[in-house]
Amino acid sequence: MELDGRGHNRGNGKEDSLGADNNELKEKWDFINGEFRSEYPVLKKENLKYAEGDFDSMIDRISRKIGKTQRKVRDEIQNW
Repeated sequence: MELDGRGHNRGNGKEDSLGADNNELKEKWDFINGEFRSEYPVLKKENLKYAEGDFDSMIDRISRKIGKTQRKVRDEIQNW
């Protein structure tokens, strides 16, 4: 992890307002989305798709569907 002069993670990917590196989450998501959907059958395929640059919208859809905050959804993906 590379830090800037203020001690913040500079990372290589786009960081969102919640501080999670979207590139890392996207890579992880590509591997686990099938298992994630099995864990939460209320999710449909269309809920799990995202357009380039719109990963945050997918996280928002998932969080509303499963009743968890966006932060909890991100943490769950990261720790899967």
